[in-house]
Amino acid sequence: MTFAEIEALFAQCQSWEQRYRQLILLAKQLPKPEDQVLTQLPLIEGCESQLWFKLFRQEQQWHCIAYSNARILNGILFILQTAINEASSEKLKNFNITALLQQLKIDQRLSKTRLNGLKNIEKIISNTVTELL
Repeated sequence: MTFAEIEALFAQCQSWEQRYRQLILLAKQLPKPEDQVLTQLPLIEGCESQLWFKLFRQEQQWHCIAYSNARILNGILFILQTAINEASSEKLKNFNITALLQQLKIDQRLSKTRLNGLKNIEKIISNTVTELL
């Protein structure tokens, strides 16, 4: 699935309930890392749920491994993973998760603690891209 396809899905949603349902459906597409891999991933601070995230570069393309114990976050992480896979290094340096969530109209209903965890991921993305380039 591409980010453009995700945008099209959310553009069809007329209510928060429909957007929530799309997040849950997308969450099912996010692969769960094996337990051994999960224990080696950094745990992201500031989120009310457990949230793991690691950004890496492979063959000139950015990738991430991300997972949460919360379904709604896994839907957001699937969206984030898709956006990262399609993004250039320059775009990732200034990556704005809030703008991404606003674009899909899913930012209004997220708790402050969920947003804190996502903002920490945003910092990790920027720092990692800057360090590896």
